[in-house]
Amino acid sequence: MTTTLQCSELTPPAKGSMMTDSYRGEVYFGCDPGYKLVGDSPLTCQSDGTWSGRSPTCMKAAVCPMIRPPANVRYNGSAQVLSFFCEEGYTLVGASLLTCRSDGTWTGNPPTCRAKCPYGYQLLAQTCIKVSFYETKYAKALAACEKDGATLAMPKTKELDVALRNLIRKVGGSQDYWIGLVKCDGTWKWLDGSPLENYKVR
Repeated sequence: MTTTLQCSELTPPAKGSMMTDSYRGEVYFGCDPGYKLVGDSPLTCQSDGTWSGRSPTCMKAAVCPMIRPPANVRYNGSAQVLSFFCEEGYTLVGASLLTCRSDGTWTGNPPTCRAKCPYGYQLLAQTCIKVSFYETKYAKALAACEKDGATLAMPKTKELDVALRNLIRKVGGSQDYWIGLVKCDGTWKWLDGSPLENYKVR
């Protein structure tokens, strides 16, 4: 005849909770927000009347600095684990999951989102660019871009401006190209109406 011994009664950890599964003879532990579990969960009552491990404790979790993700990056999660994803039309580059370490640092840097460029376009400074050699009039050049669902390039950042100039020198030599500038009431603006700021029109 085999006798199954009863295990000693367990109590929930400080700053935590406990749930018993009587059917399986298992006890699950959890911690309050801001605390993390240290130890085993679940614990199983064994046939010799002992638990499969020691009762866990709840330790105050480290606080990692707030993350400000780059443009087009979205995230969700908690103060301990963050999951990242991209807006439609972009591909995630880097880790999709970051965890807060016990020393208060994240397991890596936040990822970036790279644009998925259509056929014929290439990625420059997170912007899809296509160089066209065919349209010599501004209106026709703009119409050709809009036919692709795009618009004339607006190199608002120094990074994109330099990359675009280098590309033009590489593929177009001394040929002139249209970009998204328009003159309104004697003032040059970007095609979307935003001011030029530091951009210089020659």
